[in-house]
Amino acid sequence: MMENNIEEDLEENIGKLVDEKLEGLSAVKGISIATNLATDIYTKMKDELDGVSSQNLVASATSFQYIAKSLYEYCLSEEIQSTYVTVEKYILLLVIIKKIAATVVLDRQLAELEGMASYKKSIKELVLQINAVIETTDYVGEDPFVSIKRAIPTATLVAIISKEGMPIRVEGDNIQLHEAMIGSQIAALSNSTQVIMNDSMDFSVIEGNAGHIIVVQLDEERILAVSIPEMDQSKIGTYIAKIKAIVKKQKK
Repeated sequence: MMENNIEEDLEENIGKLVDEKLEGLSAVKGISIATNLATDIYTKMKDELDGVSSQNLVASATSFQYIAKSLYEYCLSEEIQSTYVTVEKYILLLVIIKKIAATVVLDRQLAELEGMASYKKSIKELVLQINAVIETTDYVGEDPFVSIKRAIPTATLVAIISKEGMPIRVEGDNIQLHEAMIGSQIAALSNSTQVIMNDSMDFSVIEGNAGHIIVVQLDEERILAVSIPEMDQSKIGTYIAKIKAIVKKQKK
């Protein structure tokens, strides 16, 4: 109970930081603050965006930024700072710094009139402020990739994927498949389970002569996959239990 109260207080403080920073930023129509692995922390949307799912927005936007980051680093060999996408009425501004990701929906006409530079500067400042608050607590907790590698040192791939198949984060040894292909195949397993069984997947195990791949439904929007070069079938249940325990800690 005490832990829940601490989390609620922290989320309330983050909400206050967001509200204070958004004062005077008239083009902002919605904002989601999440971890860099797409766990939603705080979302605020104006009525015109009422149909937008915060979980879907966070997962999809974090995936988009991950892909943009990989592209930027490949093409220009430098760290990405932010990404924004324009559609007819809106601009989607994406910023990820350290453990925090911000997804902001802007009124395109107002944002272009006032200048995108001021909005990018304000959102970056906000994300840095939230990081500073988060770093004084264990709210985000240990990076699940670190936790999995510690629990299963032989893991050769750890990937978190959106339900649409977009990579949120992929790490592995000698990855031969492109991350987008890994993402689409992992998501297809989850989506196929829904079609075949008319129920959401809990976990799947793929086995062969080189080891096992364990795929776990992280939540409605995200899927976790871990590949392990382990042939002993009797050990897989233990690995699944370890992975699900780590997943449980990530759910707020």
